[in-house]
Amino acid sequence: MKAVVTKENFKKILNIVSHIVGHAASLPILSNILLQTEKGRIKISATNLEIGLTAWLGGRVEEDGRLTLPAKTINDYIATTLGDQISLETEKNNLIISTDSSRATIKTLPADEFPLIPQVVPTGMVSIDSAELRMALSEVIFAAAPFETQPELSGVYTYLSGETLYFVSTDRYRLTERSIKLGSIDIENDFKAITIPHRTVLEVIRLLSGLAEGSAKTALVQGENQVLFRLPDLELVSRLVDGQFPDYKQIIPNDFASTAVLPRYELVQAIKSAGLFASSGKSIKLDFKPNEGQVLVYAASGDIGESTVKIAGEVSGREQQSTFNYRYLIDYLNNISMPAIQKH
Repeated sequence: MKAVVTKENFKKILNIVSHIVGHAASLPILSNILLQTEKGRIKISATNLEIGLTAWLGGRVEEDGRLTLPAKTINDYIATTLGDQISLETEKNNLIISTDSSRATIKTLPADEFPLIPQVVPTGMVSIDSAELRMALSEVIFAAAPFETQPELSGVYTYLSGETLYFVSTDRYRLTERSIKLGSIDIENDFKAITIPHRTVLEVIRLLSGLAEGSAKTALVQGENQVLFRLPDLELVSRLVDGQFPDYKQIIPNDFASTAVLPRYELVQAIKSAGLFASSGKSIKLDFKPNEGQVLVYAASGDIGESTVKIAGEVSGREQQSTFNYRYLIDYLNNISMPAIQKH
């Protein structure tokens, strides 16, 4: 291999890819990244056997090659080295990294030892605005269950109904649903329901958060037991969660006895205040008062005291009081992007 790349772009790609690197003592090669040339560009890959991430980097390729090297070593070195242009050249079992003022030698391992990142054979695909996808995943991931206790709930359930794509998560105590309206041109083949693992969703959110506003759409590609997120110059492939996600629609009421539209900031602050006085069960009460156009947020503890906060808003339906775990409410309110929130 012999190539020249800019330090800024190389450093950026290394930071992105190295986040996926595995750390299995029984398979040291997982601590490495795969560096290779492909069609005049540099291709960099990492995997932890559950998730694989590949990125492409522009540069001047003078000689093709493939190798693996420790992700932490090259990541840390490129972050500290000086110079705008970086030369990469293999010499026996080493990679020589040089600039106008520095030179380093890093030992490599054969590329053939690197685990194969699967190629997804598409069975269905949807294209989604990248910013909206990031927002949708961020608004539901917090409610997913820990894998150790409920594996079938340990991710985000994703399905297509008509031209609407739904993202759902639950830990059986709370449930969130977010939808994105697509156009017919954004849907290809038969996209079936899948559950995307918790860590995969977090990695996708991280990748999308680093994109500039107005970036191209993300392709969500479904394969056999796999899912692929494709962006320009980036591909993330992951296994899917096994198990049947519950028929969550059955537990969502069709009608509500009371409804309130409230300023989110005021509601969050009221719940936080009440939470300081919540009992050991973290319970607070929301008292809906339609005739007064307000909701009371109340909590009391025999050991601490009590708190009551009044919030004005659009309150309709019947007067009633409901009890909630205040931490669940805060989790939701901290993750939504709407300026106001309906409480039922």
